[in-house]
Amino acid sequence: MKFDRFQPNYSAVEIALIYAIIGSLWIVLSDRAIDAVFETPHIVTELQTLKGWGFVLVTSLLLYGLVRRSVRSLQRSYNLLYTVLESTTDAIFAKDIEGRYVLANSASARALKLHLEEMLGATDEELLEAETARQIRQNDRQVLARGGTQLFKENVLVENRPTTFLTTKDVWYDPRGKAIGIIGISRDITEIDRARQALAESERRYRLLFECHPQPLWVYDLETLAFLAVNHAAIDAYGYSEAEFLEMTIADIRPSEDVPQLLDNVAQVGEGIDRAGLWRHIKKDGSTIDVEITSHPLEFDGRRAEVVLANDVTERLAVERRLERYAFCDLVTGLPNRNNFLTYVERAMTRVRRRETSQFAVLYLSLDNFVRLKFSLGHDLVEQMLVQAATRLGSVVPEAVVTRVESNEFAVLLEATPSDIDASAERIQA
Repeated sequence: MKFDRFQPNYSAVEIALIYAIIGSLWIVLSDRAIDAVFETPHIVTELQTLKGWGFVLVTSLLLYGLVRRSVRSLQRSYNLLYTVLESTTDAIFAKDIEGRYVLANSASARALKLHLEEMLGATDEELLEAETARQIRQNDRQVLARGGTQLFKENVLVENRPTTFLTTKDVWYDPRGKAIGIIGISRDITEIDRARQALAESERRYRLLFECHPQPLWVYDLETLAFLAVNHAAIDAYGYSEAEFLEMTIADIRPSEDVPQLLDNVAQVGEGIDRAGLWRHIKKDGSTIDVEITSHPLEFDGRRAEVVLANDVTERLAVERRLERYAFCDLVTGLPNRNNFLTYVERAMTRVRRRETSQFAVLYLSLDNFVRLKFSLGHDLVEQMLVQAATRLGSVVPEAVVTRVESNEFAVLLEATPSDIDASAERIQA
C-alpha cells in the first residue's frame, strides 16, 4: 500500500510571502492615507504609532490562523500514525542510519519483553544478544545497500526463549530522497514456524514409513488409475522401476480378463478401509502372483486417490493347496483318502434317508500278489502300478467315487440301481 507524503496546508515560503505582501501593502497604503488626511506633525506621529500597533495585531492574528491550521493538520496526521502503530499486534519500528531506534510501537517492546522507553534511542547491540544483533545489523545494511522492500526471517533470543520473527524492511528517506535509516514491520511466527516444522517432520516420517514398509505399497489416482507413488518393496516385488511404475496404471499389472472386475471395484470405492480380497497380479517378467489387497482412500497432491497394500500370498495358497491335498487325498494315486471317502459315504447315506436316491453300494478291491511284487520290483515301480490301477478304475466307472484305503486295497462308491451296480462291478472285473 502506498501513502502520500504529508504536506502542510502552507509551506514556510508561502507563509513568508503572504506576510511580506500584507506588510508591504500595509506600510505603503497606510502612510499615504495618513499623509493625505492629516497635516499636523504630532497627529501624524501618533497615528504612525497606532498604525504600527495595528500592524502587529493584524499580522499576529494572521500568523496565528496560519500556524493553527498547520498545527491541527500535523496533529491529525500524528494521531492517525499513533492509531495505526498502536492498533496492530505487529512490531513497527524505525531506526536511524546508526541503527538507533527512533520510533517503535508498544508491540515492538512487548515482542522483546522490554519497556518502550528502553528501546527508543538504543541499538540492537544494546538490547539483544551479540550474535543476534550482528545478524540483524547485517540485514539492515543489506537493505540500505540494495534499497527496496526485503523480507527476512530473524531468530531472536527473548528471555532465553528462541523466537522467530518474519520482518519486512525498507529504506527510510528524508524529503530530499536521502537515506536516513530503516523502517520495518515484524511478526512473531515462532508457533507457526514450529507447526510448519512439525508438519514437515510428520510428512517425512510418514514418507519414510511408506517407502520403507516391507510390503508393496502404492498410491493411485481413482480417476485415471495412474500410479502416483510406489515404495521400494513394490519395485523389488514386481520388477518395475519407479519411473516405469509412474508411467503405468493399476490395470497394467492385472490379467486382461480381471480388468472389468477391477473397474467395478474402483467405482465402488467409499470411505474407510477396503479389504478387497484376493487378486491376481502380473510381474514384469510375466509371472502371475496372488495378492490380498487392502486399501484406503485419501487425497494426494490435490487428487482423489487410494493407497494400496498388496500382500503376496502365492506361497501361502500353494501351501494351503498342498495341505488340503495331504488332508483329503492319497499322496500316491491322488484319489480321495479314507477320511474323505467316509465323507462321501455319509453323504450317500443321507441322500438315501431323504429318498433322494434309491440305494448305493461300496465295492472292495484288492490287488493280488502285491507284497511279493513290492519286494521283487521295488517301491517306485509298485507305486506306478498303483497309479495305473487308480487311473483304470476311474475310467471304468467314471460315475463312481474311488479311494485307496490300504496299500493294495481300493474301495468304490456307487449310487445307482442294483442292475447298474452289477454292471459296473462286471466292468471292474473284466
